[in-house]
Amino acid sequence: MMKRIFGAASASLLLAGAVAFAAPASAAPTNVGGCNATRGLAGAKSTFIWPGDGKPAGLTDKNHDVAITTKVIPTAGSLTNFGTCIFTAPFSGVKTVTKWGGKLSSPVADCVSDTDSAEIPQSGKISYAFSDLTKQDTYVALTKSNPSGNGADTVGTKGIVTKGVAAGAFTDGELWYAPAVKDKTKTVDYAGTPWITDPNASAYTGYGFDIGNALGCQAAVEPGVETSNLRILIVGTGSPSEILGSTTGGNNFTIGAEYPI
Repeated sequence: MMKRIFGAASASLLLAGAVAFAAPASAAPTNVGGCNATRGLAGAKSTFIWPGDGKPAGLTDKNHDVAITTKVIPTAGSLTNFGTCIFTAPFSGVKTVTKWGGKLSSPVADCVSDTDSAEIPQSGKISYAFSDLTKQDTYVALTKSNPSGNGADTVGTKGIVTKGVAAGAFTDGELWYAPAVKDKTKTVDYAGTPWITDPNASAYTGYGFDIGNALGCQAAVEPGVETSNLRILIVGTGSPSEILGSTTGGNNFTIGAEYPI
């Protein structure tokens, strides 16, 4: 789905050849914080019209443009907990998340784990708001599927904090995603048991897991015609994924070194 390694540009070497000495090695990055247990309800939309119903598609298993907008929902089993961010010096403080969301897009993307060089990583802004009225904006790009070998329903993120808490720090994280579909029979939120363990689990109040489309996106190459259409996703970080129970490492912030590729 949201894959593809995101290459960061290296800094230019100034006055090359003018001075005959080796530059010192870069220091290792210093972790200065992280966010966990954030969860969101996302909608995907493309200008491509889905043949089955004549309406705009979401993220499909063939290359199309797509925009994904996410809004915060409570962590599993809670009505009021939206996650926590903990920062160390020089950005010390425990931050209670009150709002979290993002807007990512790509002009060319699909949901399968192929190696199509024509695709462009989904990128855009992710924002946090905290209970002490501070905020944070980061600009990120999705990297590759299954970044830590923890599960096929996870992707990586890399970016930089541009405003607010920890401005200037790099961000490096993992995100899980669960395709969902509206289902009025689901009257409770996800209760912490992944779909693979309980096929009747609710994804969110009023939503069930969209397993048919999820399985269609596990192909290694694009099909001849579109077969999978992801319009709704549940996403999260720093918690087990809701389909496979895959672990994710949360969203981490670092300073003091070159971009931590």
